[in-house]
Amino acid sequence: MHKYLFLYYFKIDLYALIGIIIGSILSFIMPVYPFVLFAFVLIVCDLYTGTRAAKHRKEQIHSKGIGRSIEKMTLYFIAIILAEFFSKTFLYGRDFIHDFPIVYIVSITISIRELKSNYENIQEVTDINIWKEIQSKIDQIINIFKTKE
Repeated sequence: MHKYLFLYYFKIDLYALIGIIIGSILSFIMPVYPFVLFAFVLIVCDLYTGTRAAKHRKEQIHSKGIGRSIEKMTLYFIAIILAEFFSKTFLYGRDFIHDFPIVYIVSITISIRELKSNYENIQEVTDINIWKEIQSKIDQIINIFKTKE
């Protein structure tokens, strides 16, 4: 492979061009990597708890479940990146909506869905409904704010 790329009158160093492209992509992804990492961890946990639940139900474990997990990882990554792209494109620098947390909303939605799935799998194995306990605690907190003192 040639070290230089010739475009009409310009001589471009390929390594510098690749570095610029990778740097640009990473500078865009790095602000949202905690959200992507958390979604990844939740999906791995869901894969494990789902496998345990399937074993508990005495179902055969096959590659479709792993394929669904990989597909979820990819789609959630795309959803978070698109939310960041939307935020940078349309909201950045706008005084009236600059702090609109679209990436947080997308990430929280993904996280709640995956947490619920994990808790359902845990309930399948242990017969403990963690999600119901969380809902009752949230209801208690909400009722504190509803009461007028």
